[in-house]
Amino acid sequence: MHCLFLQLCVQMKWVYQCMEMSVTELY
Repeated sequence: MHCLFLQLCVQMKWVYQCMEMSVTELY
């Protein structure tokens, strides 16, 4: 379960980075 939570956290971090990059490209 801890591993799953960690994976989710990493995935969210990746999504956040991707969104941040998209915002940077947008502006």
